[in-house]
Amino acid sequence: AISQYMWDFNNDGVTDATSSSPVFNHSYLNTTLSPQNTTLKLTVENAQGCDTSWIQSLVVYPEVQSQFEIDDTEPCYPIPTQLHNISSFKGTVATKFFWDFGDGSVSVSDDDYLEYLFHNFDNSNDQQYTVKLVAESDYECRDTSSQVITIHPKPYSDFTFPVTVDCPPFPVSFSNASRGVDLVYEWDFDDTSPVTAETNPTHIFDNVGYDITEYKIELISTTTFGCKDTIIKPILIYPRVDVDFGASAWEGCSPIIIDFDGAPLNQNQVTWYIDDAAFSTLEDPSYRFVNNTSENITYDIKFKGTSLYNCTDDTIKQVTIFPTPMVEFIPDPVLQDFNTDTDISQVEFTNYTQHQGSGTWDYLWSYGDGSTDANDQETFVKEYTIWGDINNKNKIPVTLTAWNITNPECRDSVQHDIIINPPIPEIDIAEDV
Repeated sequence: AISQYMWDFNNDGVTDATSSSPVFNHSYLNTTLSPQNTTLKLTVENAQGCDTSWIQSLVVYPEVQSQFEIDDTEPCYPIPTQLHNISSFKGTVATKFFWDFGDGSVSVSDDDYLEYLFHNFDNSNDQQYTVKLVAESDYECRDTSSQVITIHPKPYSDFTFPVTVDCPPFPVSFSNASRGVDLVYEWDFDDTSPVTAETNPTHIFDNVGYDITEYKIELISTTTFGCKDTIIKPILIYPRVDVDFGASAWEGCSPIIIDFDGAPLNQNQVTWYIDDAAFSTLEDPSYRFVNNTSENITYDIKFKGTSLYNCTDDTIKQVTIFPTPMVEFIPDPVLQDFNTDTDISQVEFTNYTQHQGSGTWDYLWSYGDGSTDANDQETFVKEYTIWGDINNKNKIPVTLTAWNITNPECRDSVQHDIIINPPIPEIDIAEDV
């Protein structure tokens, strides 16, 4: 019986192993470019020291070493991945290459670089794939290498807003409908305003031009891995209507005609209002203001412009109308003869000036006899010691002037004539003596 096994894997006279197992492994290496011949020698010996040997010639083909690089092992979907085949002695020893992308797809390619798109249709979770490269020589020697690649999800950007076209200033509230985990947002409103990171922003759009303006609203959603998604939606803004106006006067005495000068922009029609009551559709109208009260009246003047798109703008300014007295009086009697009994003729004057007792007016009476006063009584008696001008039908002109105490430029006057006839001469004829 055999008592000892002596293995000489290179037949160089040195025992390399003494295994008695029917099957065991030994690896021969060949890192050159060509096949290498070698000899395997097995010597067996019994207990009596008798031995015998068996020699086997072997051919060791060049070793195949599969190896590859991934430009980014954690890319964001949908960025393509560059796979770089760096297998040893590529093209000389390893001549065939088989790619398995781990998603059911395979490829046979001996290119140094291979671009492949790994999918991840989930907006929130990572997707992993095991990529394998099998390198094979012409001697059907093979080697396999593998790496794991993690595909980070692409977020889904979306947003809504209630109205897509309107008049400026147009406040728009955006509702963020994006999907993903731990997203950071960038809103660009396309109008030179700063980018905002709010989740659900509100923005006011304007259009000071003459044509409809389209703004492209951009939302970029970004994950913690830097994966992004962008969506752009348009919004239309009608031209802004802008109105202003001037006036020939902003205050004055009643009655007064004021000329208004409208300055509208982008309007199709205009309307003027006084205290919310429309009075003109002309661009430059005039209006006669009357204040029949004893107090100042301030009117709200509104100028409103409307465009073809039903956009509007209005401006309100104020006009103040001061009261002006409407003067009137009645003398009684209007006609009389001079009273020779007392040498005094009396005339009763009644002041019928509008709002006579309101305390708003000051008065000046000029009685035609050289006397004046500021009598503010409604009825009073004036005594005359003269008669009228015989060259003017015995008339005495009486004038009443009244004015607004606060705004004395607002005044009115009226003149009435009274007649006081001179006494009839008495002739006394005496006898001649």
